[in-house]
Amino acid sequence: MTRHLFRFGFESPEDRRANETHNSDFESSTAIWIEASSEADALSWGQQIAEAFVEHLFLDAPELSYFWTEVGFAYWIEQEPPEALDALPSVAFGEMPDLNALR
Repeated sequence: MTRHLFRFGFESPEDRRANETHNSDFESSTAIWIEASSEADALSWGQQIAEAFVEHLFLDAPELSYFWTEVGFAYWIEQEPPEALDALPSVAFGEMPDLNALR
């Protein structure tokens, strides 16, 4: 198993409100380490984490919610992650993180 840093963009409820009100294009991003047997597995599991994370963010604002996988936000495996990101949350493939820790 290799540790991969999965990074992804999303709109928070605050971003979404501002974007709708001011016709802006604010986005947020976060990252998580995923231990997986391949980069493809880490990307696949990371997308599921991103979807769950966005769903979690909008629990108190369901009228603004969206499906992360349908919007087309950027996501990638960081090829040369800086050491400063070593402290980010980490999960094994198939394990869901504490979604509050990704905020």
